[in-house]
Amino acid sequence: MPHEDWLFRVEDMLTAIGQIEDFTRGKSFEDFQASPITVNAVLYSFAVLGEAANAVPREAAAKHPSVEWREIRGMRNTIVHEYAGVRLETVWATIQRDLPALREKLEHILRSAS
Repeated sequence: MPHEDWLFRVEDMLTAIGQIEDFTRGKSFEDFQASPITVNAVLYSFAVLGEAANAVPREAAAKHPSVEWREIRGMRNTIVHEYAGVRLETVWATIQRDLPALREKLEHILRSAS
């Protein structure tokens, strides 16, 4: 993969984050967990987020240690392979607590590459 071709994976990650934000905007946790359509859409977007993170070359990821690459990939693996063990409380906390900071970090990567 040429030097900066992996940046489109960062863009994919930002798209997935935007979708999760759109799916959950204005909802409470109770609204979220009561809507199977929303839950499935959010889980799919988290799977895409993790898959895109997994496609970022390790050397490129190592240059951006503030991004929790391993945790992002781990969440994807849990959603895809251990789906029965997914805790919606954890998903919701991740949306509320972690995604805004992750968005900022990924946007910084793209700005720095320009």
